[in-house]
Amino acid sequence: MARYRREEEQQLHLTMNQPQSNHDPNEIVVFEDSDHDHFRIPALIFIKEKEKKTFLAFAEKRTAKNGKSNDENAKNLVMRKGTLQGNSLKWSDCKELETTKQKNYRTMNPCPVLLTVGDKNTLFLFFIRIKGEIKEADLRPGETRLCYVTSKDCGETWSLPKDLTDIVKVHGIRLSKYQTFAVGPGHGIAAERGENSKSMRLLIPAYVRSKCTICNHQHALVFYSDDEGKSWQAGKPLSEGSGECQVAEVRDNKAKKLYFNARTTSQNRIEALSDDTGGSFTKLQSLSPLETPNGCQGSVLSFPASELHTGDQGTMLLFSHPTKGKKWERSDLGIYLREFLQGAWGEPYIIHHGKSGYSDLAPCEEEARFACLMECGEPAHPGIVFKQFLLSEITNPAQIDMHDPAQNPSVPIQCSPNPAHTSNKKVHCLCFLLIILFLIVLVLIVLLYVILQKQLNLCSLAANRTLESD
Repeated sequence: MARYRREEEQQLHLTMNQPQSNHDPNEIVVFEDSDHDHFRIPALIFIKEKEKKTFLAFAEKRTAKNGKSNDENAKNLVMRKGTLQGNSLKWSDCKELETTKQKNYRTMNPCPVLLTVGDKNTLFLFFIRIKGEIKEADLRPGETRLCYVTSKDCGETWSLPKDLTDIVKVHGIRLSKYQTFAVGPGHGIAAERGENSKSMRLLIPAYVRSKCTICNHQHALVFYSDDEGKSWQAGKPLSEGSGECQVAEVRDNKAKKLYFNARTTSQNRIEALSDDTGGSFTKLQSLSPLETPNGCQGSVLSFPASELHTGDQGTMLLFSHPTKGKKWERSDLGIYLREFLQGAWGEPYIIHHGKSGYSDLAPCEEEARFACLMECGEPAHPGIVFKQFLLSEITNPAQIDMHDPAQNPSVPIQCSPNPAHTSNKKVHCLCFLLIILFLIVLVLIVLLYVILQKQLNLCSLAANRTLESD
């Protein structure tokens, strides 16, 4: 593993052959929006082959309509390759992936995972295909497909796609029977199957959704392979409602485990832990930062705690997610740091100021730095940008604006309540009061009915006696 401390004094002065952000020279616009095309849903992976070091960046290409695009406007996946050459990072032209296309379907949610066996790399790129321009809420079983392609030459060429929709089962039910599902988005991982195991398990974060007459049930899980991608299975879904997610391999003082972080529509994200490498998960008491009102995708990455604390056998976690904004819009993408099972997340280091959204983290291990591929909405270069950062930028206060409470943990942050959460609570309280009121009225009606029935019986009895006396 890389020694992340060894470049603390170095700066990231990489020569980039791409447009730079208008306010941060280290932000490189990798996928730039135009009047006709928008790019969303980033995924990033780092590959080392001998002395060659490469970042592969993926995204959805969408058709822009009236300056906007949504899920229904997605078309296909695109890729760019960033090759490290000394102190420079050279990016290839944007390439549309032909083998992920299918007529009358839109291709979405790139989720790459790398399998290394000896000195050979195989890159798996998972994605979903959705029929036409049908909205997610209106999808019917069979209109979403789970597919993947592979590359053995670092993304230069890709295999024909393989469709797993009618093969993989969740709770014994084929994916084609669920209303819809998705993978990632963002990277998957390869993790050791056990403490002493040399075999690797490929893990693809995902969620499935089933629909009944009055509601939707959505639960996160992982798809996994124990035979180098020849066959795939599904782990047990998390019981709590959850969606877009990522996983990371962690270690406590006893053994390696799988950490799970998922999007929700509640106040905090869901965190869970797996002792069987993704077969099942147990929910943890969430220490995650607050969600945005409707939730937002976030990325998680792990590295050894010994890189910060000599002799520590634990794991450090990085997490990227929007931190704040007017009325809690997605804004100011932050990088959070936390030692696994050692308290809450620290205050965020703001890697991008302004509008932001989805993101994906990747380690550049030999270079002792990390990278983030992220959505941003600045007017000059909206789209998806790439930025590298050192761990010392998060841990070293000298490199942080000490007057900015979002970056300096010693400055207290005055947090206002999330209006969406407050609104939700008011709605729940109102519904509860209406139910109570309805029950009270129902009881009164029943009592009134009983009283009236009794009075009628008494009147009838009195009338009968009168007739008998006559």
